[in-house]
Amino acid sequence: MLYLASRVLGAVTRGKVRLVKYYITAQPIPGHELTPPRRGRQIVVEEASADQVWSLPAERPRHVLEARLRNGGRCLIARKDSLPVGFQWFTLVDYTEDEVRCVFHLEPRDRCAWDYDIFVSPKWRVQPVFSRLWDKCNEILRTAGVSLALSRINAFNKASRQAHERIGARIVGWALFICLGHVQLALLSSRPWIHVSFSERDLPVILVSKMATNAHASTFEAGT
Repeated sequence: MLYLASRVLGAVTRGKVRLVKYYITAQPIPGHELTPPRRGRQIVVEEASADQVWSLPAERPRHVLEARLRNGGRCLIARKDSLPVGFQWFTLVDYTEDEVRCVFHLEPRDRCAWDYDIFVSPKWRVQPVFSRLWDKCNEILRTAGVSLALSRINAFNKASRQAHERIGARIVGWALFICLGHVQLALLSSRPWIHVSFSERDLPVILVSKMATNAHASTFEAGT
């Protein structure tokens, strides 16, 4: 129903009204690789330098990339025979969302990281590029002492939800945004519950790492 409402509102108002819903997910950092042995060994994943993020296999606005680098974002690039075939961004600090107005807040003591914007080139989606990216990301996060990787998934993107579920991600919260021009109403599953924003400087702060660590262990065990 929300998906249909978002499509209708967008069409009727010519994009002036947007309805965006995210699921907040958390997944434990495993002590093993997700990619089966002897699969995808030709896919090499390395952390990108600041110069390399400008040649990713999918375009992102320059101001978005600049903001990510400026705010501590880190990027992994997957290559096959030197050809970029996918990438993944993550951070160990707060992340300011670039699709709606909000800040996803990480408490250092919660030992959480935030991952975002995972992309695999369409022709390579039958290959284990997604899991190879996660294997490298998990390796870095384990070394940093991180125990949970958090992310937001578009609630209307079934494929993304299923891909994250397969690697152990579980929903721990949600956030619904209704955007009308410069006005934004945020309805959240945790504090501050409701937030109204009238400018780019007025952002709701969503305590995602607290949300994840407060989730009961059965959330991961039962897969609910």
